[in-house]
Amino acid sequence: MKKLVVFGLVCFILTIGYAQDNFWYFRGEKHYFEVCPNRVVILVDEKMTENAVESSLRKNASLQEFEVSGSSKFRVVHLHDGSRSTVTQLANQWKSNDTILFVGQVIVDETGRKTAALTNQINVRLKRDDDFPILQKAVASYDIDKIEQSQINNLRYVLTVSRFSAKSALQIANELHRTGLFEFAAPNLLLFIRYTTNDTHFSQQWGLRNIGQNGGIAGMDIRAQQAWNITTGSPNIRIAIIDTGVDLNHPDLAPNMIPGLGFDATVIGGVGTRGNHSGNPHGTAVAGIAAARGNNGRGIAGVAHNSTILPVYTGNYLFSSRVADGLDWARQNGARVINMSFGLNSADLDVNKALDAATAANIVLVAASGNGNGAVDFPASRPDVIAVGAIDRCGRRAGRIDKNSWYYPKFCVNIKTIGNRLIRF
Repeated sequence: MKKLVVFGLVCFILTIGYAQDNFWYFRGEKHYFEVCPNRVVILVDEKMTENAVESSLRKNASLQEFEVSGSSKFRVVHLHDGSRSTVTQLANQWKSNDTILFVGQVIVDETGRKTAALTNQINVRLKRDDDFPILQKAVASYDIDKIEQSQINNLRYVLTVSRFSAKSALQIANELHRTGLFEFAAPNLLLFIRYTTNDTHFSQQWGLRNIGQNGGIAGMDIRAQQAWNITTGSPNIRIAIIDTGVDLNHPDLAPNMIPGLGFDATVIGGVGTRGNHSGNPHGTAVAGIAAARGNNGRGIAGVAHNSTILPVYTGNYLFSSRVADGLDWARQNGARVINMSFGLNSADLDVNKALDAATAANIVLVAASGNGNGAVDFPASRPDVIAVGAIDRCGRRAGRIDKNSWYYPKFCVNIKTIGNRLIRF
């Protein structure tokens, strides 16, 4: 009996010790996080098929059942009946697999929803422009493969940790932060975006003008037509769409874009696609809702349909450094409004710093509150951000956009709008 008690106590201590390592520094204090026990993120060659990934995973580990999702170089592995110890064990085994470049833990919120994943990268922000030698000296004892300066902010650097490093990127980030030599050092998170919008033709845009179409309740809208008597936007008002890019040649959007002015946050130098879409239509739909050209006899009418669109491409998967760069670029290029139709992990210092700078520049920040009818997502949860929720065409609070929703397709299809208030400039 005594042996069992001692064994249980040891397990408890080990569990507590493991949990205490799950933190990074956020605004000077330790931010603890929960790890998903049955999911990990892996980094593989982007050309590998799902079957090839599964075959490679089995080479170095005896897994009974698992599923791989995703089609880019980042894949999510769902382990059936997994545990934290299993995740750690597999990560160590997969280090010797040449096709698996990185294995990262998945972070979940209090409801168990995936919010982000740890990567092999670290965000470091210097205190002064001439502090780069200090950074070089500080990381000399670590296995760092690459040091890249932000394309937008000269103080921000992204460090890539070697796959063979004895310490994780999280451990190194915390150690660098504790030196006090930098404004901050934190993990460069892979963010799980929760997109929250839809697009359609004007006659179906009940959110702008609800006349009872398709069983809706007349007048249940944002009073867009009444607002247009005051303003329809202005070419001097630039609306940055931080998303999956915008179709630069879209006939209903191109007239409201400045040729050559857009940003690719995935490419050093920021030129790349100039904000063009990647095949994922989400950013194009969001741009259309905000500022599709009005009175041109085609497509839809954006809420501010005479304003200018600034497209920012952050990729179909993104790091917190990309969002921060996109925010900084939008601020530096005259954005008066920044739209973020996604939800992210709230304890990301890099993104929060960029949002602070945008607020200080008097930029209107707009973000989606989320589709889950639960707590408001970040960054919409910040007090300086306008949180945009949704109702259906009958005035009922809208939920997730899927075929299992109680209002689909019989009564009210969930179509998002840019907001429920008029912002005057």
